Amino acid sequence: MMIKKKEILQSLLKLMVIVFAATILGKIFTELGFPETNIVVMYLLAVLLVARFTSGYQYGILSAVVSLICYNYFFTEPYHTLAVNDPGYLITFSIMLTTSILTSALTTKEKLLTEEANERGKESQILYMLSSKLSDAADMEAVLKIAAESISHLLQVNVMGIRSTDGSIFWQW
Repeated sequence: MMIKKKEILQSLLKLMVIVFAATILGKIFTELGFPETNIVVMYLLAVLLVARFTSGYQYGILSAVVSLICYNYFFTEPYHTLAVNDPGYLITFSIMLTTSILTSALTTKEKLLTEEANERGKESQILYMLSSKLSDAADMEAVLKIAAESISHLLQVNVMGIRSTDGSIFWQW
């Protein structure tokens, strides 16, 4: 429970730092005379970074909403309010929010798939080593020794469970 709270606080801190940095860079871009599109792209990058360096969809979606609010507050007239005088900004906000949420979802999904592929790679490597050892075994005593070593290795690797072909866990440590 304590680890979960710590992880949540770390993720929220990452979100705030990344969006704050995007806002500061946006202010610098404004002072240098860059167009507003660069600021929008900066916030899209911020959402992408939040999605990459946090776990779960909720932080990416939250960063998309926070980025949109910051963009509206700091970079659209009337400045330092959440009012919208130009109806064209509503389209900008809609596109920005949709793009941010989609980018966040895709990044999070990619991270999950990468983690799953790494886990399956480790499992394949263990199974390959086990099958190699078993094929070299001369008698039943050697097979039992290999099985004991393999179980010991699995416990050290901290295997969380064995999955069935549909992905559900049917046995767990």
